[in-house]
Amino acid sequence: MIGHVNNRNKGLGKHIVNKMLEKLFVESNFDKADLNVFDWNKAAIKCYENIGFNVNPNITSKQQNNGEVWTALNMVITKENWKYKK
Repeated sequence: MIGHVNNRNKGLGKHIVNKMLEKLFVESNFDKADLNVFDWNKAAIKCYENIGFNVNPNITSKQQNNGEVWTALNMVITKENWKYKK
């Protein structure tokens, strides 16, 4: 999501995700959000877990990419479990 390697590990992803969750949970009054992330993307998974997302073990998907099978995990967060409060 962040792109260039020089912009990684600076908390930008966490900030962006928290701003999106603020829009959902505070401004739009949703109670739950979910996203999909590839299982090999450990940095993203850790970022989402630090915010309060949990892996939903009942939902995964697979896709082919250059002859490899990539598995996407579904992660979910509730407004109640969101660790960033305005």
